[in-house]
Amino acid sequence: MSRNEFYEPPGNNEYLAVYIEKDSITVGIRVQKEKYGRLEDSTFNALRLYLNSMNAEKIGEDDLIVINFLTGVTLEEQNRNARSSWNIFEGNYIRKLKKVADVSQYWISTLPKEKLKYFHSNKIDWKQDKQGMIPEVFSPYGLKYGYYIIIRPNGDYYYEIVNSEFGKKPRR
Repeated sequence: MSRNEFYEPPGNNEYLAVYIEKDSITVGIRVQKEKYGRLEDSTFNALRLYLNSMNAEKIGEDDLIVINFLTGVTLEEQNRNARSSWNIFEGNYIRKLKKVADVSQYWISTLPKEKLKYFHSNKIDWKQDKQGMIPEVFSPYGLKYGYYIIIRPNGDYYYEIVNSEFGKKPRR
């Protein structure tokens, strides 16, 4: 990929430019914003066990697993005046989703619930990803964004990075 392709204007929403600092060098990589894949059986079983350890209600064999994942968002970013008009409960999608299939839903963050000031922590039972398993399995690049993951009972999954900037969904 050429330098010009990497720095393509923001109209290209298929990829996200991510910069990783290692020692004295910064490396730029492009990460797909949407991804389909299949988890290996051992990874899928480990993930199910991990998620089951977070909830009293266990994942059913035929359940879709939906994970809303939020990486670390600093208090400085949470306190900015810019807010998205989008609401996580918009269109009551959770109720609609449960009409389509049996769903086990998880709201997971790298931060403890108390530090999620503007993320409906009064309505959502955010769980902290203390082991770092979600990014390890789905996005090992240390993204500073949120994403959601939908996993079928056979281990097929889809994920999309939904916060290209804090509080904003990428344009389509």
